[in-house]
Amino acid sequence: MLRHLHGGHAKLIHATTPKGYDNDYIHAETMYNITTMTNRKAKFGTLVFGGIIVGIAIPLVACSFQQKKARGGV
Repeated sequence: MLRHLHGGHAKLIHATTPKGYDNDYIHAETMYNITTMTNRKAKFGTLVFGGIIVGIAIPLVACSFQQKKARGGV
């Protein structure tokens, strides 16, 4: 009786569709569909190339900064 007065039955958040989850937003079905992403090769190529550049540039800048600091330039 008390539960009925405070809002009725408990609501299910998930497991409401046959897939086992509820699409709470518009693009949920295609959000992680990487194989059909537009311009996929360019996006992932840029991501990988950028990661390599950052992975090389950060240690070079750090070494340069340490050497400059050791010489007394900073």
